[in-house]
Amino acid sequence: MTDTDTQKKLDRLKKIEEGNRARSLKYIKKIKAEGKKQITAILNPEAYQELTRRRDESVQAGNPLSFGGIIEVALLQDAKPSVKKNIKSNVNIDVLDIPDCHDKELTPGERDNFLIKVGKLYPGAGNAQQRADILNKAGVPIKGIPGQWNPKNAGDNIRLAKKRSNDK
Repeated sequence: MTDTDTQKKLDRLKKIEEGNRARSLKYIKKIKAEGKKQITAILNPEAYQELTRRRDESVQAGNPLSFGGIIEVALLQDAKPSVKKNIKSNVNIDVLDIPDCHDKELTPGERDNFLIKVGKLYPGAGNAQQRADILNKAGVPIKGIPGQWNPKNAGDNIRLAKKRSNDK
């Protein structure tokens, strides 16, 4: 390999680095224009492991989140007071006949039955978060991963479970 070949490779790498830097700056500028802030954080190994676990779960669930997205969701869930109207409160999960589904494989029919029960006990838009919380607490999986329920996907899946049960 000659010095000119080496220099060509170095020039090419420099050009790639410049492109990466420009792309990164463009992204940061776009994010800041949306009103978001950039931070740097130092985490202990356990916290970093939890962060990567949640990222991997979100990717497997088909809704990939960045580390920033995971932190944002966690912080906003803690910060927002929940608005409750016409909500059935303090219903024990045992009353629903939903066993602890953590680390269990459910058939689609079993999962649908649990979704329908929760939907009947907590009808209406005012109970959306309650439905999601119960499904998460019971470990009922969504796309094979427990603990990923939110008000929207819980409502959508309950509606689809009802539709599937009527088709049988």
